[in-house]
Order: sequence, then structure tokens, then C-alpha cells
Amino acid sequence: MRRPEGILRLLAVLVLALIPGPAAASLVDTPPAGVVEVEVSAHVMDIVRIAGSEQFFEADIAFSATWKDHRLATGGATVVRGVDEIWTPRVTVANRRNLKTLFPQEVRIDSEGVVRYTQRIIGEFSCRLDLHEFPFDHQSLVVHLIARNDPAAEIRLLPAAEGASCADDLTISDWKLGAPGLVDAPYPVPSAGFALPGLALSMSAERHTTYYFGTLFASAAIILCMAWMVFWMPPSVIPARVSISVTSMLTLIAHRFVVAQELPRLPYLTRMDHFLLGAAFMVLLALVGVVVVTRVVNRGDEDKAERLNRAMRWTYPVAAIALLVTALSV
Repeated sequence: MRRPEGILRLLAVLVLALIPGPAAASLVDTPPAGVVEVEVSAHVMDIVRIAGSEQFFEADIAFSATWKDHRLATGGATVVRGVDEIWTPRVTVANRRNLKTLFPQEVRIDSEGVVRYTQRIIGEFSCRLDLHEFPFDHQSLVVHLIARNDPAAEIRLLPAAEGASCADDLTISDWKLGAPGLVDAPYPVPSAGFALPGLALSMSAERHTTYYFGTLFASAAIILCMAWMVFWMPPSVIPARVSISVTSMLTLIAHRFVVAQELPRLPYLTRMDHFLLGAAFMVLLALVGVVVVTRVVNRGDEDKAERLNRAMRWTYPVAAIALLVTALSV
């Protein structure tokens, strides 16, 4: 008859053990005494793409945050606990977009109370990208790591000894990336009048220009040469000269529609836009030159027409080369 009473007593003990007491609650709500120094390291596992006109980049990043909490010292083997069971600085990403975490939300605590939180994040990160110099632009890709706003704790985010690193083989192929670095970067919150502790994981990025040289610049240069050819023809060959000039203009317009798919849509003009506009102006200038020479021929002044044609023959390529040098100078 005492057996049921023993079972009930055991169940009561288990229920009481599952109810968090004051000590457990303090571990969640109360930070460690003094300044909490959180050492952060990061590893860039992959950069998938950089969307310039949309002002973000897509990356795969793993980071680790380590701090000390003497209250959690186990004095024995390393233990694993959930992040909702203890106080944590809640290191997260400020400029995240569509972010996904892959590792469990847990920490590892060693015998001396050193707590280590490791996470892998994949997604999009908003970043201010200046494309005025496109396609010769250099960008800085930044992932802003921040800590929680805890009035009861003084938190400092510090780069760990291992700092930041990057995988050797990245998915992205149209950019050259520099070595990543971790620098101190408090995150301001203007509406609240304070700044959160923060670190900036930054990487330099330089766009590869071979593709743009081989397609956009080369094809536009060929169209300019085609427009220039009319000044090597006799001024009296009016139909052929007019036909070539008009064809050059139509070809450049079609070229512009094709390359529009390769160019970022921005509220300002890039270096590439200036070059293409300059090329359109040069083709228009050739057409105007042909019309002027034709009018002179129709008035019967062939000597003057020949002089004008010869002058355009040599001034036109000088202007075209000046345009090309200006567009390509970095």
C-alpha cells in the first residue's frame, strides 16, 4: 500500500526540479559582475554574389563569441546548454536580410566558466555600395556584429586572437576579394541616443573588368570605327556615306538595348554610362559631319568638301581616343 505513495513522492521531486528557482532565473536575467569582454572571431565560408544596384551581398559566414562567466564554472567536463538557459550577450548581425542560422542555439561551457557560442549564418547582408566608377569600382563588404542592449551590463566586443579568415575557394567569380578583418565599430541607434557594442567584419572587393573590356567597350569601339570609315570615302559618294552613318547610329542604339541587361539600374550615371553616352555623341557627330560635307558638295564646292572631309578624318579619331582614355582611366 506504500508503493503508490513512493511513486507520488518521486513525481513531486521531479516536478520541483523542473521548476526554475531564483538561482536559475538570475543566470538568465543577470549578467556577470564587471565588464563583460566578448571575443569574436569570424570565418567567411563563401561569398555568393554582390548585387550592386540592390545594395546587398549574399554570403555564408561562421562566427564565434567567447566570454567568461564564473557562475557557470563546472569544475569538470565541458557542458552544453541552451542560450535561453543562461545570460548571453546575444551577438547578432545588424545589417542582416533574409538571414538563416544553421547551428543549434546553444553554448559550450568549460570547467573555468568560459562560454563559447558558435553560429553559421547564410543570407543577404545590406551594404552601401557606390557604383559611380562601375565597372572599375572597388567596394567594401561589411557584416556588422552587435551585442544586446543590456542596461545592467557593460559589454565590450573585441576581436579574438584568431581574428577573421576566409575560405580559399569562393563561389563568386566576377570579383577579387581581399583578406577579411575585424575592427571595432559601435553601432549607433540615433532614436535612442546611444550606440550598441559592435564589430565590423569587412572585406575589400574589386570587380574583374575583363568581361566588360571584351564586350561592352570593344563593341562600342568597333561601332565608332565604323562611323569613322565614312571620312575615308570620297565626299561625292553620298548615298554610301549617309547609309553607313545611319547604320552606325542604329547599331549603337541596338547595342545600348542589349548591354542594358548588364548594367545596374541606378539613380545616377556610372562611368560606363558616360562612355556609352559619349560614344552615341561621337556617332551623331560623324553623321552631322557627313550631312555638312554633303551640303557643300551639293553647292558645287568640292574642294571645300574635300578639306572638311580630310579635317574630320583626323579630328574624329582624336576625339574618340580621348573619350576612350577618359572612360578607361582609373
